[in-house]
Amino acid sequence: MIGVIVVFYNAQKYAKVCLESIENQTFKDFKCICIDDKSTDKTFDILKTFVDKDSRFISIQNEKNYGSASHSRNVGLENIKDCDYFIFVDGDDILHFQALEVAYETILKTKADFVSYELHKFENESLAQPEKIDKANLKFEVYSEPFKLFLTKSKDYARANATNKLYSYEKYKKFRFCEDIFYEDDYMYTLQVLSISSLHARILEPPLYFYRKHDLSITSTLKSERYLQDAINRIKHTYDYFIKEDNISKDVDEIFKKRMMNDVYRMIISKTLRKTKDEDLFVKLVSIAQNAIKELLELKVIELRYLSFFRRFILKQFVYGNVKIASCLVKIFG
Repeated sequence: MIGVIVVFYNAQKYAKVCLESIENQTFKDFKCICIDDKSTDKTFDILKTFVDKDSRFISIQNEKNYGSASHSRNVGLENIKDCDYFIFVDGDDILHFQALEVAYETILKTKADFVSYELHKFENESLAQPEKIDKANLKFEVYSEPFKLFLTKSKDYARANATNKLYSYEKYKKFRFCEDIFYEDDYMYTLQVLSISSLHARILEPPLYFYRKHDLSITSTLKSERYLQDAINRIKHTYDYFIKEDNISKDVDEIFKKRMMNDVYRMIISKTLRKTKDEDLFVKLVSIAQNAIKELLELKVIELRYLSFFRRFILKQFVYGNVKIASCLVKIFG
């Protein structure tokens, strides 16, 4: 059986279409855990209508709004202990009607730890009309060492999205999402998954997951200060789990630390300098970022030697030197 974990918040406009895409799956042996993050609209009423007509659907409403998908996904994970595999879906997205069948048959055929599939982004629902898949001509590849591929950003690496994968429950049942992270909340979860994975099967085409882009999505309503704080928290969680608790193999240790250091540069320095337009906000975010990097360096969570000479120079200008110079260089070179 496959557990389908779906998270909703104020999604009354899209919930029915999302749930119908699950209800109409060609693979029938599933149960769908629908978690509503205390919506203020009629989302939960829509979930209950599916529960009333189909015993495979279960609805749960959080006692309060947690503000991100992390808590709700953890609730879902606690309710699929009788499943062999599981997937995540966001409540405003659409699943290809053969997604479970194709992913399930691929994971059995390849004996992979997880199967990933492509995402198709859409704004207009008329552009998200899945066509029937000819399984005989399905294109997929199998890769070993998926963690190393991810860290080196190989063209074959698995993306950090939580919602485009079929996971083995037995393999990954211990992992949970960090609930203090709002933006890119699935990144840390994916890192943990990949770190113990030996084999990754990737379905190259067609896309099995349809991701809706609209103004109410988390990334569309993101606040700059929240993103920055989440980036800092993510680095700390990454260090604590992988390095402090020694959950990383020696063969990828150096690659991992280099990737983490470059994530600090990208998320905390580059995005702060490139994306912040308001002057007062800029001053506030720069101060937060400077103090965070100083702390990370003092605690030896990060090490400058893992940055290129050029990025190291920009970081030093940003933290200890001239923010204007750092800002100019970042806007030119990224």
